[in-house]
Amino acid sequence: MMTHVQLTEKITGNVARSVNPLGLQAMMIQQMTAITNQGTYPGPRRVLVLGGSSSYGLASRLTATFGAGADTLSVGYDRPPQGKSLGSAGWWNQVYFKQAAEQAGHIARNLNADVFSPATKRAVIEEIQTHFGGAIDLLVYSIAAPKRVNPVNPTEVWRSVIKPLGQAVTDATLDLEHEKLVSTTVPPATATELAATIHVMGGRGLGIMGPRVTGCRGVSSPV
Repeated sequence: MMTHVQLTEKITGNVARSVNPLGLQAMMIQQMTAITNQGTYPGPRRVLVLGGSSSYGLASRLTATFGAGADTLSVGYDRPPQGKSLGSAGWWNQVYFKQAAEQAGHIARNLNADVFSPATKRAVIEEIQTHFGGAIDLLVYSIAAPKRVNPVNPTEVWRSVIKPLGQAVTDATLDLEHEKLVSTTVPPATATELAATIHVMGGRGLGIMGPRVTGCRGVSSPV
């Protein structure tokens, strides 16, 4: 039996809490069209994107496939649809990218899992062996996770922050919930917060993936 869900806009501050799958599909088509209209470029042909369901990671995946003709593997950690919940935007981005890439003749593999988990790292290695000839040309690290458990000491949890270094920053920001510009001040990150953020979003721990990702080029997106 099909479940009918009414789309309702839900915004808290500048964060959208609701999702419109058809809008995301239209946005994906718009971005792919913009890329293909620019023509092709010589680039990597086998790309692993950690955090490829949105933002810089998704943009990297789009340009790699529809600009350079690359096959891609993306790891995202997004909420799937369930019951009356439509899931997260990242979930639908992965779905629509895969559909479009495969229609264009490219390999597009998605893993919806915690990128820091040893099981996920093993699954990534298996995917590379099975679908990408055992190697990749480019690794894009675009993880914007809120936290990570210390693999050596599971009782310790590192929590990331987005703060300036050295001194506070005061600037205008957009409050989508109330549709207005507001002034906000962000204090500088402490040494502890900086170290924790590097642990979460700085790419540490990738060596466990083994030699299959060594020798390739890598890029880490800003956060």
